[in-house]
Amino acid sequence: RGSLAKTQLLLRGSLAVRLLVSALLCLAATASLHGPVTRRSTSSILRAVPRSRCATMRGGEGDTAKLIAETEEFVRKEIAACDASHDWGHVDRVRRGALKIAALERLADAGGDVLVVELAALMHDVRDYKYSGSDVAGVDAARAFLAERGVPDATVAAVCHVIEHVGFQKEKKECGGAFPAGEAPLGPPTELACVQDADRLDAIGAVGIARCLTFGGARS
Repeated sequence: RGSLAKTQLLLRGSLAVRLLVSALLCLAATASLHGPVTRRSTSSILRAVPRSRCATMRGGEGDTAKLIAETEEFVRKEIAACDASHDWGHVDRVRRGALKIAALERLADAGGDVLVVELAALMHDVRDYKYSGSDVAGVDAARAFLAERGVPDATVAAVCHVIEHVGFQKEKKECGGAFPAGEAPLGPPTELACVQDADRLDAIGAVGIARCLTFGGARS
């Protein structure tokens, strides 16, 4: 028992464990990225859906690509101090997953906006409560960032709505602290559903286990 206790104590703060977790994250993330969506932005999906159904910046796809690039840079800086459970790898997996879901569920055909999906997926963990201690800091930061770049008010509002409601705790609170029994009725696809499902898919399986260990280790 004494040897076991010493071993557990050693492993708790061991660099080897952290390296192992990082390796698991890398392997799982690499495996999760295989699929029909291989581009890092909405450009390939935007070409596949009616233009009238997809919001773009006033200058067209060029300005939209510029906005996405600036958003990526903004997010990288914002989450630089976060542990590996909520790093750029997580953000990019959620972005790719959300775009993939949006394409498979034909979000644009249902009147949804793929640009909102990508922007919200990119910024969904900016100043998250787990790191900032604030329920509104992330939404406020996203709103200010988009407004400064002339993004239409409707798009800003839609992105902020997704960011505000994507979290598990937010949904649980809105359900009165407990989810109702039975299966939830299926409705038309929404931007929130695409990002929320992608975020939760990154919380299960090999990636989810590695992220859980990483987050717990960073907080212990």
